[in-house]
Amino acid sequence: MRVVLYKGETMGNQLSASRFGKCFEVKRPRLSGRLCAGLCLACAAFSGSAAVTDLIAPGAWQFYGSGAVQGGTLTVGDSVGYDPSDGDRDGNPYNVWFGGGTASSQQGVDYDEAVTLAEFSPPFKLTWTGCFPATSKGYNNIFLGRKNTAFTGGANSRQYPITQEFGYTARWDYSGLNTVVLNPGSYDVQKIGAASLSGSKYCGDYRIDWSKDQLDFYFNGTKVRTQQYVFVGPVSILVRSFDLSHTISSMKLEPLVATTRNRRPARAWRRSTAPTSAAPSRTRPAAKSQRSIPATPRSRAMSASPPTPTATCWCTSPGKGRHRAWRFATRLTMT
Repeated sequence: MRVVLYKGETMGNQLSASRFGKCFEVKRPRLSGRLCAGLCLACAAFSGSAAVTDLIAPGAWQFYGSGAVQGGTLTVGDSVGYDPSDGDRDGNPYNVWFGGGTASSQQGVDYDEAVTLAEFSPPFKLTWTGCFPATSKGYNNIFLGRKNTAFTGGANSRQYPITQEFGYTARWDYSGLNTVVLNPGSYDVQKIGAASLSGSKYCGDYRIDWSKDQLDFYFNGTKVRTQQYVFVGPVSILVRSFDLSHTISSMKLEPLVATTRNRRPARAWRRSTAPTSAAPSRTRPAAKSQRSIPATPRSRAMSASPPTPTATCWCTSPGKGRHRAWRFATRLTMT
């Protein structure tokens, strides 16, 4: 999300860009644009106007094998496992990379993969609703990891699209649905005890929260694991299936917002709904009161002991049309 700052009632003077929507200052054009910008940060924290990335979109994914976004559903994979004849004509890409160089060589392993084109950095929250396949011979995964710069998709290259760092898995060699985190030298696999099969799939709501140094995994609204994990580089999302497809009806990624208890910067701003004249009065030092002020109707109307200059910043949420008005003093009161 991008914020453009403007100074003055006419919005004619564009200031430097920031990260949070669009902010502009009215009522007191002489007030600092930085003050308005800082207030908009607090406004954004309260309004929840952070950008949301909808990943149920055809242009969001690179597919290897069978997969598509159609009718509002992301489908990755099919009901084919070993396919040395490449009967579904999807090219058996994994078999090409690791199994002998062609779709039909060796076992003709028919893994299907989808990788997001975009990369993401924490803090973020990834949520999706869908059905996770569980088959007797496959490694069905939804993993996040850094893209492998050596990956070209070449025959016998033995390179995978990403480094599989953390996520969910249902594997033939582990029972149940599991969370996985790559620790130095090995994968730490932990079973989700509350997950139960519906036919041959684990259907429900999935979520991963990643701050700069911690992962939290959820299943159907319940936290199932917390793991320390330090950010190294931006990650992509990979969905992998074997012998049965993933079906995902919703998948979104959004910035991770701190809880109210921990949101000290936002709470440090005092919001006032009182009229501007209700702001506390403060007598200016003599040196400052002698500044030359243009003889405008506003300056002539000022009293000898004017109230603390106030301003109103409007913060708009792109796409939602919401805005909030904030009045503040040149010296903000900490709460």
